[in-house]
Amino acid sequence: MRHFFLYTLLVVLLISCRSEPSAPEPAPKAAAAASEAAPAADNAEPGEADAQPSAPETAALPDEADVAQADSPELESAAFSYLDDYSPLTEAQRAAFFASPADPPADRLDAIKEEHVGAHFMWTDELHHELFEPHIQGLGGGYVGIGTNQAYLYLGWQRPHLAWLIDYDPWVVALHEAYFVFFKAANNAEELLAFFEDGDAGKKILSNELATHPELSLILTAYSKSRSGVKYNLLRQRNGLRKLEVKSFLTDQETFDFVRGLILAGRVRTLLGNLLDQTGVQGIGKSATELGVPIRVLYLSNAEQYWNYTEQFKSNMLCLPFDEKTVVLRTSATKPVNKDYRYHVQAGDVFRAWLEHPKTTGVRNLAKRVRVDGPDHFPLVLDTERPE
Repeated sequence: MRHFFLYTLLVVLLISCRSEPSAPEPAPKAAAAASEAAPAADNAEPGEADAQPSAPETAALPDEADVAQADSPELESAAFSYLDDYSPLTEAQRAAFFASPADPPADRLDAIKEEHVGAHFMWTDELHHELFEPHIQGLGGGYVGIGTNQAYLYLGWQRPHLAWLIDYDPWVVALHEAYFVFFKAANNAEELLAFFEDGDAGKKILSNELATHPELSLILTAYSKSRSGVKYNLLRQRNGLRKLEVKSFLTDQETFDFVRGLILAGRVRTLLGNLLDQTGVQGIGKSATELGVPIRVLYLSNAEQYWNYTEQFKSNMLCLPFDEKTVVLRTSATKPVNKDYRYHVQAGDVFRAWLEHPKTTGVRNLAKRVRVDGPDHFPLVLDTERPE
């Protein structure tokens, strides 16, 4: 009995120490960048096809205890318990997952180069995503990332339990809706690619499956305008990963099945999310916290190069529940030298330390500028330095 009273007292003390994430501060609406990619085109040529490699072993899942954290928003694991499987979401889980609202469309689609302002970046032009693979393999938890087709590579490597695919460009969000339909209908990567090969088949299934979708017209437009470019990019990714013997949803059936299963289970959603606005990212942070799912991978591409950090951006990033396994992935453009990027990996707690430092004004403060030595040099940079 004495042990029972001591245990009860301990529980009461723990509950009294819980704190809610702070509310976002109002900030002027500003456009957050999507992943840097070539502007949409409809005249790209496909790459060559290769043979499929063997299936991988199933990635190890994180333990429930791994979600504990000190400085990040506290996870409401008591509400739903940790989502430690990949079965379809319950009605309550689904309601919490899809509860967060979207941001309004951005006033301006930004870009590093003035000639690309207003362009829709419908596929990635980052050439070496495989550099991130060892750092996110089997992390589980939650995924939040901008951009388009690179997201499905990360889902296959990370094996998240929930994923938020966001962008500030409505065209990118619309293309993800098309991807979801194609993944559900395809049994393998070849069948998925066929929907980008045959435009009539793609439009037919989208029209049938999304007949009541309020954005069907935009989804069809985004798909039609980007179809050939997406096909070329997916084939380039597939051929490159096969040569490197890196398993992905494009090169390995088991990985494809995992990504498809995640979508079928309702554990992946897309929404209009602006890194600099007040609603989208804050809502993701609240949903992830309520569901008890730590954000283990945050992918920012090279968006941070477009602007200085605002207080709203810092608030948005700090509202995401990180834990000790969280990594932040970003790129920095080095196209004049290698026609590509540097690839940066940073621990979540290090990123948070920089965000909380009063002198941090932008990504220049926290990302190393490693020299690129030539056209075949694609640096992987580990940003481990903390602010003084």
